[in-house]
This record gives sequence, C-alpha cells and structure tokens, in this order.
Amino acid sequence: MKMARLPDILWKLFFAWICSACLTQLILPLLNLPAGWLFQMSIMLVFILVLASLTWGRYNLLAGLVLLLLTAATLWLTQRQWLPRRGWSVLISQIQDSGSWAWDFLQGYTGGTPAQLSALALAICLLAAAAAYLLIARFNIPLLTTTAVVTVFILARDLPAATLYGWIFPAGVVAIASWGRKQHKTYRFLRSLKQEAQTRFMLQAIPAAVTALILALLMTPLIPANLIHSRDLEGLVDDLTSMRNGMTWDQQNIPDFNLAQSGYYPLIDRLGGPAVLSDQAVLEVNGTTEALLLRGSISQTYDGHRWIADQDDTYYRYGSQLWPNEQTDIFNLDLPDYAAAGLAKEQLVKTETVRWSPLNTPTRIVFLAGRPISIDLEEDDPFLVYFRSSGQLFSKYWLQPRQVVRQKVDLLQTQQTDFSDAVRQIQAKLPAGEESIPGQIQIDCLQIPALPDYMPGGQVYDLVESLVGEEQDPYQKVLILRRYLNQTCTYNLSVSIPPADVDFVTWFIQTKEGYCVYFATALAMMCRLAGVPARYIEGYFVPGAEEALDIRVVTGKQAHAWTEIYLAGVGWLAVDATPGTEITQPDPDPNATPKPKPTAKPTSGPTSAATPTAAPRATPRPTPAPGSFAAILQSLISPWWLLLLLLLPMIYSIRSARRLKRQHDPAQVNRRWPDRRQAAAFYWSECKDLLAALGTVRRPGETPSAFVRRQCEIGSWLTGRNETLALVTGALEKLLYGRQTPEPGEIAAMAGIYDVLEKTLKQNSFWPRYFIKRILMPRRHGQKGRFML
Repeated sequence: MKMARLPDILWKLFFAWICSACLTQLILPLLNLPAGWLFQMSIMLVFILVLASLTWGRYNLLAGLVLLLLTAATLWLTQRQWLPRRGWSVLISQIQDSGSWAWDFLQGYTGGTPAQLSALALAICLLAAAAAYLLIARFNIPLLTTTAVVTVFILARDLPAATLYGWIFPAGVVAIASWGRKQHKTYRFLRSLKQEAQTRFMLQAIPAAVTALILALLMTPLIPANLIHSRDLEGLVDDLTSMRNGMTWDQQNIPDFNLAQSGYYPLIDRLGGPAVLSDQAVLEVNGTTEALLLRGSISQTYDGHRWIADQDDTYYRYGSQLWPNEQTDIFNLDLPDYAAAGLAKEQLVKTETVRWSPLNTPTRIVFLAGRPISIDLEEDDPFLVYFRSSGQLFSKYWLQPRQVVRQKVDLLQTQQTDFSDAVRQIQAKLPAGEESIPGQIQIDCLQIPALPDYMPGGQVYDLVESLVGEEQDPYQKVLILRRYLNQTCTYNLSVSIPPADVDFVTWFIQTKEGYCVYFATALAMMCRLAGVPARYIEGYFVPGAEEALDIRVVTGKQAHAWTEIYLAGVGWLAVDATPGTEITQPDPDPNATPKPKPTAKPTSGPTSAATPTAAPRATPRPTPAPGSFAAILQSLISPWWLLLLLLLPMIYSIRSARRLKRQHDPAQVNRRWPDRRQAAAFYWSECKDLLAALGTVRRPGETPSAFVRRQCEIGSWLTGRNETLALVTGALEKLLYGRQTPEPGEIAAMAGIYDVLEKTLKQNSFWPRYFIKRILMPRRHGQKGRFML
C-alpha cells in the first residue's frame, strides 16, 4: 500500500475496531463469559492491524500467503516438539473436545474453568474483529454491519442501561457512517483519490449518524411495539404461507430441552451416573399456590440406554383457527366428558393462572403446567407459540429474561383421595368406541426395546407381571407400579455408573437407588409392559406457596423428570414415582391412610436441596413532593415535554430549509441584489462554501480564476462543464479585476453551477452537515451586503 493512503486506511481500521470491540463487550455478558475490555480490545486492535498488513492489497495478500506457507512448513518440520506423542489423532481429538465443550457451553449445557472461559471469550473477540475488518474496513457491507448492531441491541436489552447504551452508541455511529461511504457514482470520478474519499465520507457522516442515533433512542420508548407489528396478522401469514408447517427453517432448528444443563446427564450419551446439580436460577414462577410440574420436553422412544428426541417436525400454531381440532386432541381439552360421567369439573380440575419468566438466559421452550386454555405474554410484545403433535410447545421468538409468560391452565387434582374413583366412574360411562386408546398413541407410547429384559422370562417383564397380577383397571395398575418404586427404591444422586451392556431400567431395579431420571424411566417402561401408554417428561418441579403472588425462584436443583400416562376418556395425566415430591397420587390400597398434602417444603427427593427463597418484592419508588425540585424535574422529562423538545428543532429545520431554498431562488436573488455585481458576488460566495463542503478548497496563493479553472480537471466535481466554468471565470474577472458588470448569461452560469454543486452535495451524503452548518450559522446579507471574495 502507498504511504500516502496510510492515514485513510488507519481510519477505516479504527472504525472496524470500535464497532467490533463495543459489540463484543455486549455479547460476552450475554454468554456469561468474562469481559475484560482493556485486554480484549487491545488484542482485537493488534489482530485487525495484522490482518490489514497481510491482506489489504494484492502484494500484502501475496506476502501473507508466503508467510502462511513458511509457518506451515516450520510447524511440519518441528512437529516432534509440539505434536502429542500419539500423533495427529490425539491433537484432532483435543480440538474436537474443545469445540464440543464450547458448543455445549454456548447452549447452556455445561460450565467451564476460568481458563476455558477466557479462551472462548478471546476467540469470540477475534472472530468479531475479523468480521468487522471484512465488513467495514476491507469490503464495505453496511447492511450486514447494521444488522449485527441491531441484533446485539435487541438481545442485550436487559443489560444495565448505562452498559447497553454506552457500548451500542459508538457501534451504531460506525454502522450509520458506513452507509455514507457507499458513493459508487462518485468514485468513478475520483479513482486516484478513492481511499481518501471513502474515509472522508465516513468522517463527514458522523455528525448525521450521532444525530440520528440520539433521535432514535429518544423516540424508541414513545413508539409502542403494536404500532408497527400485529401478532395476529403475523400468525395468519404463517398459517397461509405454510399451512401445516408454520415455522421457518430457523424455527425448525430449535434445541430440545433436557436436564443436561442441570447436571442430570453426566454420561452425555446415555442415562445414569452420579449427578451434580446446578444451583443457577432458571425460572421465576408465581400466580398460584399450587405445586406445579412445568413440562419442558416429551420423549416417547426408549432404546435401553437413553430416550430419543421426538423426530416429528410437524408444527401447529397455538390458537390458530386452522388447527382447532389438533389443538383440542393433542392437549385433551375435551376430556373428560364430565356431564356424561355425572361429575362436576371442579371435582377433578382446578383452573389456575400461572406466570413464569426465564432468568439469566433466554429460551424458546414454553414450559407448561397442566392443560392450556390460553397462553400469552403480560407485555405487549410479539409472541407466537407453536406445538408439536406430542404436545411440546415452542415460542417463535426468544423469550428474554424477565419476560413474563401468562398461562391459564386446567390442573388435574390427582392428589385427591377420590381421584381414582372418579377415573373409574369416567371410564365406566364411556360410550362404545371410545374405550380404546388412539392408534398413534399406541404406536408411540407402548413401544418397548427389543431386549430380553422386556420379554417373558426377563427381569423387568416378570416383575411387572408379579406386581400387577390380575388387575384390569389401568389406573390401578399404574398406582401399584408407582407405589412399588416409591417404597422399595431410594433417592440418591451419588449412584454408580450403570454398565454399558445392561438395560438402564434393569440396572435400576437391581440396585434400587437413583434419582428422578431413574424413577420416571422405570415407571414409563413398566406401565407400557402393563399395557398402559406412557411417556417420559422432563421439566421443573415448582414447590407450593402460601400466597399466589409469592415469587418462587426455580434453579437447576428443581430440574425434574416424571411420567405421563394416557387413560381412555381422561387423556394424559402426570404420575410422579420419585419419593419426596409434593405432587403425589394416593396409595392404591383402599385401606391405606391417604397421604395429606404437605405444607412444608419436601426434605428428600429431587427437592431435598434448599429451595431458593422468594425474591423480595421491589420497593415502590417514592413520589416526589409537589413543588420540589424532583417533582419539577420529573414533569420536565415527561414524554409530552420530550416530544415537544424533539418537534421544535424539526420545525426550525423545516423553516430553515424553506428559507435556504427561497434564498437561492433566481427571482429572489434578483429582488435582493438587483445589481449584477452583488448577485455574482453572492453566487461566488455560495459556490465556495459548497465546494468546501465537498472537500475542495483554494490553495494558498491561488486566485479565484485559477481555482475555477482547476475545477475542469479530471476527477473534479465539475469535470466536463468547461463552457459554463469559462463564463463563471469571465464573471469573476469582471468582478475582481475591473469595474465591468457581469452579463446576465454569466450570472445564470454561476447560478447553474450552484445548482449542480448543491445536487452533488445531496447525492453524496454531505448535505446534512452543510445544512446543519447553515441553519446554525445563517447568513444575513443586507441590501449592501459584502462578500468574502
């Protein structure tokens, strides 16, 4: 690169560094990574400078390739010193392990050491620096730059305001300034000065960018989201454009929820093993005093070692008028038929409003308690919910921390002592044809692995046969199996690792100790062997509260697994075999004393760890006393005063623009300065200002006539207008060097040059700066006004 262009290139690199450095200081806190701004920003600056030195020009790129080849050759020759003893396979394996850990950490499934977190944060910083170098400094792509800034701003809205606006503002200024650099038409006339012009365009666009950002940030709180977005209309468009599969490709790749992020999958690829639970807060729940099971994921296929995620990619929009039957069937909204059974709904179901919001990390899983009647957000934000045929719910948009999801749900009161009798009464009154299980549920939820343990003579099969015996009532079968697991097996997180060649349920029956994953899996498979459809559920257990408004903070220690069974005429209902939970079914033995619903927190089982105390309610902000300084200040910053303060500069700017336009109207010039010498002096003064705004000024010692002739040179703003400029030169010579009066044609030529320069200024993004200068420092020339020639 030429040394004359070095300052302009350094300015571009500076812009790229500012944008990437500011965005990473917002991205890293979102990912729970350390953000050491001084060290990280210094490394990013050095990295961008190295990239530029190696790739800016053709010769730099060639030198960079040669250096890369020499480095590769040196590493190859010295591989004995740095390559592990076992060779490349070990090195590649280490790289793959690091990549897998980084991916799992970014998804929230695992933690890391301080060294790992610092290395990942630095890697993200370098990637951001490389992207900024390409998008801003090397190849100007302002659309992608602006998209990145807006995306980070949306995701980081819950960070402290000082942090958010302090870092996003410089990045936004750079993004807007990069639009000012896109002047393709101008570069055709400035080939030799292209680098200089690009930098000048970006620098001159900064005042306009700062003004635009300030106005946008001030106006944002005044514009409600529903003014520019309709959730119902977007849902209807999804329905009409995709009919059955309403979600776009991005939404179809939603990560499945599982308990790995809470510590329940130490073996990663199979169930079991000692678990160390996380105490990170994940949800905040209130709205009801009931203990809840918040369902996050549903699994239906078991292979002896793990549950396999649902592969059905069919999605339906919740609340859509196109899929009311699917919604009713999947969530059992028409079951049971209370009138036909001679029961009141209140005997079996309690309708509650449940509110929950994510904490720390955003999610797209919509956790559900019971059977949904309605789902929405308390805030008026875009919110569309989709569900699979299994009943798992997803949000189209990321649910941000502290966004409150409000659900009106029906909770089956399975803990009541007469619930079993009510189920028996419902099934006894079923009409012919409704006594059987739906075919698809039989296929999905009666599946058992092709293992000897589940065949006659196998340990699991024979155990179920011995427990169930001649019992024909399906719900009684389930309660018998649940009581066996609850009373004979012990809850324990520090279990041994199950052998890889032994079925997981068989191992649990043999060892008789485990945690919720063990109990839920065993109950689901034993129910299937007893002929009752069952599926495996993962989510969170929420203890009961004394008051509905009490906030319950759910951490990874409340992550839980349970079983759902399907009963004809009743639908899906939760059955929890894990000891110690508040949500329990009564003992199937009619002579046994029913278990009362505990009021204290459980002391064993999945909630044996201390449950976080309810978050303290926010103390209301005191109202300032009338007439006090705080009250006056509060009234001054009200939205209406702010809107008025924004409108005043706009009105003044419009008025100034009209005055500026009238001031240069030829008829107005003739009226103000009937003397053609004064009119020529006026136009000459205005053209000088316009040329200066375009970056063209008189050189030291250069006469006005020579300055005008120089505008005929190739690469000037007035190239190709030699005849008009000759008339302007003639008018100046008459004005400056003699007592002659310029001809009307020469005055018209000067007015024409003014129009051309003004149009050029507007086309090349210089106009805002010139306009602001003129409205802030307007000229007031009298009838005998004098002009600097």
